[in-house]
Amino acid sequence: MKKGLLLFILFSLSILNLQAQMAVTIVKVDSLKPGDVFPYIIVVKKNNRQFDKIVLPDSAAFGSDFEIRSYMHFKPSGNTDSLVYQLQYFGVGDRQLPEVPVHLVKGEDTLTVKTDVVPVFYQKLVADDAGVDSLKPFKPIFEFASRFWLLIVITLLVIALLWFLYKRFYSKQEIAEVVQPKEIPPFNDPFKEFDFSIEEIKNGESLKQGEYKIYYTELTDAVRQYMERVYKENALEMTSSEISYAMKRKRLDSQVQSMIMMLLNQADRVKFAKYDPIMESAINDLDLAIDLGKRFRSLDRQKVAMLREEYEIENGLRQPLEQSANDEMTTTFDMYKNQAPSSFKIEKKENEL
Repeated sequence: MKKGLLLFILFSLSILNLQAQMAVTIVKVDSLKPGDVFPYIIVVKKNNRQFDKIVLPDSAAFGSDFEIRSYMHFKPSGNTDSLVYQLQYFGVGDRQLPEVPVHLVKGEDTLTVKTDVVPVFYQKLVADDAGVDSLKPFKPIFEFASRFWLLIVITLLVIALLWFLYKRFYSKQEIAEVVQPKEIPPFNDPFKEFDFSIEEIKNGESLKQGEYKIYYTELTDAVRQYMERVYKENALEMTSSEISYAMKRKRLDSQVQSMIMMLLNQADRVKFAKYDPIMESAINDLDLAIDLGKRFRSLDRQKVAMLREEYEIENGLRQPLEQSANDEMTTTFDMYKNQAPSSFKIEKKENEL
């Protein structure tokens, strides 16, 4: 009997000990509106027990309508811990702050205490007793005339009539279109083009700096370009032996063939056989190219004249010779077609005399 009574007393004391070890919630606001920040205080009583640490609640513990802005941890005494949170409210109605767990940890044991549920009331922005008369527009409501739609119809008809008159009397007037004449570039004379290339090579840096590969490439390219334009050969893509064969096939002047092959062979030696000529030899080859240009002028005048004629006919600057002859015949016929036969005979006799 005595042993049972002793067990009952010990059980009662343990319950009282657990009840003394609790969390107290303090909230000093009655109502909130969206965006308000307010303090939320938790006081934890530890009942003279020592704990290694206290695990504080985070934002998830307060719900989606409340967000933690800051918090501070105070120890007013060895038996009490105060947790001061600054919460911000984002709700649109009455809410409740739920039970928030606070974990007291000692070694491997954890004691969890929870706060009380705290109701939070929503502060309305418009008073309930605000009547309809309190919300008034800045200006009185405009009352449209009963014939407003008739005015719109008349306006549309007037616009349609003006558009019809415009299309009827003004849009049919022909506006003379000014045609800008096509600008045709002048004929590029192959003689002048060759002389200009040789002059640029003469005044260029490749010869002065002894860059003979570049120098001979420029020199032979000028010759090849002339041959492409005047002799109609794809000389820029041909080897020296192919150019020699093409010149023989076209039966070019033997001196022209010899001068061209001298330049091409010298260029091949410099570019492919690693031949390093002296400056005097390079200058002599430049003089040879100048003499070749003079030879071109003396022999290819007719070819260049035909190129000029083809260019001018193609661009409408000259009529073909057959058409010009037909125009002259038509003009002569028109001059005599309205004359009497007798006058034609008289004029013919005068011409014979």
